[in-house]
Amino acid sequence: MAEPIVFDVAERSPLQNTWQRMHWAARRKVCRQWAQMLFIALPQLPRQPIARCVITIERYSTQKPDRDGRYGGVKPILDALQPMSKRHPYGLGFIADDNDDCITDLKVNHIQSREKRTRITIEPI
Repeated sequence: MAEPIVFDVAERSPLQNTWQRMHWAARRKVCRQWAQMLFIALPQLPRQPIARCVITIERYSTQKPDRDGRYGGVKPILDALQPMSKRHPYGLGFIADDNDDCITDLKVNHIQSREKRTRITIEPI
């Protein structure tokens, strides 16, 4: 079994309300920024995308957002983890897709902290 891939990014993942209220151009910019931050956190791209995995995203903040707020804001992260395509122009190719066949379990947890960061762990199955 392959080792987990762990990204530590010095930025909080957006919440659903923030993501939904963004203009489409701002969303594109956020997607590009997340792809850049993930690339900097782990600059060695995989040879082949992971076909099946479990992803855990830990969002560090002082206040605990509600569940749908946490889950709704991870779209730019999941888009950046997929292979580059017309739909995902900033894709890095860590996972094959963001559907249920590829991501068998997605956990988005709150970590009580003053730190402003996000940790993403991809565990291949």
